[in-house]
Amino acid sequence: ITVAQLPNADEALVFLGGNPYLSAAPDTVAGQFPGLAGGGLGPDIRFGGLDSSITLNGNGNTGTAGQGDRAIVYAASEMDLLTAGGGADPDYFGFGAGVLTPGFGGGNAFDIITVDGTGVSTVNNANGALVRVNVDVSFAQAGPPAPAQRAALIVNGGDEAIPQPNGIADQFFATPSAEFNIQVNGNLPALGPIGPDGFPAGDELVLNSPESINVFSDKAAVPNVSTTFGNNIFGVVSSSIERLRMSAANGVVNLIGDNNDPNVDQNDNFVVRGRDVNGSGEGRNELTLQINGSAPILVDGVTDMNVYGFDLAGEPDLNNPDPNRVDPSGAVANNIDTLDISAYADDTPQGWGVDVFFSEGGPAGQDGGQADLIIYNTS
Repeated sequence: ITVAQLPNADEALVFLGGNPYLSAAPDTVAGQFPGLAGGGLGPDIRFGGLDSSITLNGNGNTGTAGQGDRAIVYAASEMDLLTAGGGADPDYFGFGAGVLTPGFGGGNAFDIITVDGTGVSTVNNANGALVRVNVDVSFAQAGPPAPAQRAALIVNGGDEAIPQPNGIADQFFATPSAEFNIQVNGNLPALGPIGPDGFPAGDELVLNSPESINVFSDKAAVPNVSTTFGNNIFGVVSSSIERLRMSAANGVVNLIGDNNDPNVDQNDNFVVRGRDVNGSGEGRNELTLQINGSAPILVDGVTDMNVYGFDLAGEPDLNNPDPNRVDPSGAVANNIDTLDISAYADDTPQGWGVDVFFSEGGPAGQDGGQADLIIYNTS
């Protein structure tokens, strides 16, 4: 079920089935059609007179492991989403011939989006609050819970040509659900120039964990980076996010290989740079992380960083993971993983303050994609 938000708090478009945007690549929602235009059976409905929100009930999943009902939200885009036939197609909803969802106009599609397991709230820069989308636990996917389970709630920030002058296009604040994974897609703009604060300009996602932060990623051309909090199985998967900010209340950050999936074996590449990420002027307990080619992730408040080249499925305590944990897949089939690290080494007035642990996994005597298993940069 897809909900497209309109530029007010009392209307929304709702689509059943079709081919909505789920994850990158490409970044843009153009050409990704929910409902009838995307091959769905319909109906496509325009709702008006809503009391500021709409509630979705998936009516339970199919029972087939790894599947279930999914809720998708389309937030504001600057341009109209046109059907394949464009102006030759009918005027479906009164927005013009071939217009599936109307654009908000240039410079009017910057959103602040708050998402958690209960739904999605959006405040638009030009129109204020949009219709809130509520979801319930009926969207939980079938089968045993797993970090790699497909997302049940997908939120698309929509397309903008360029960010705002402050370097941010859409800004997301996300909290994981206890029932299912959440996918956050920034969509356009693509990764471009550095913003005025010295970080990549574009869509921003903020994740603040009350416990540890656990980060892992697939190997897609635009990686889908997953983040879980503490021992929560489910997390937030993100794509086409140019700046991802995160912090862990207990200071523990775990970088996990193989997309934290016991059925996956991949070459993981972790690039860590100690630096100022919060604008304080010094980089104590701060760093950037690039995982498998992702945009730099900005991490603050770090005291302990644990890096594993293999999955931690079944680890009982991710707030204090076992440093002697054995790679569950053994040494034969394992791929090679690399940690490339530069500490924040300015001891004036204080040093980096981050303890680092690295367990590459089973292979021995081989090299990774960067020709070394660990690269420590001293300057």
